[in-house]
Amino acid sequence: MNNNKIDLDKQKLIKELIDNGRKLSMQVTELIPLSETIRRVGLTVLAIHQDGLRVTTLRNFTEASLCEYIPKDDYNNGNFRSALWDLEKRYPELVVKEVPKPKMAIFKPTIKLLRDWTSIVIPNIDQYKFSGNDEYADIKHLLGDLSSLINESRITDKIRRFLDSDACNKDSSHELIKLKISLDILQQCKL
Repeated sequence: MNNNKIDLDKQKLIKELIDNGRKLSMQVTELIPLSETIRRVGLTVLAIHQDGLRVTTLRNFTEASLCEYIPKDDYNNGNFRSALWDLEKRYPELVVKEVPKPKMAIFKPTIKLLRDWTSIVIPNIDQYKFSGNDEYADIKHLLGDLSSLINESRITDKIRRFLDSDACNKDSSHELIKLKISLDILQQCKL
């Protein structure tokens, strides 16, 4: 069997599990983190490949299973990479990581995963479809742009110089101090 292409029956089974998870978790209001959703789908993918999968192959199959809901990883966006790279540490009872050669890690399902994988609950992934994921990326990008603009304009230095000058009065200094504090806080934000 070719380990690099996901079998259509297996793909259909994973899709069914995702759909069942959507139905089961419609009542649940708790928001499951995106990374945990990716891990749970990754576990189901791994369970139906009993011989194990290379980490990159697991990532590709998991991406393919969730492609309608979560954008694939690219150079700047590593949702799948960061969610799956330490799967054996997060689920030691379900996953074993073997490294036969350097830079060639293989995840293998444990007997417990092979026995219990159908009981893994896939959260309602509709919460990610066309939602916060893109908006979060937009906000993060805009914050980076704002931070760059603040640095390039050197506005905080100009505010500081103005506050130290004789031209500064009590009314303007109060507002400028609030502005400088806000700009400093904005620049310290890390999304």
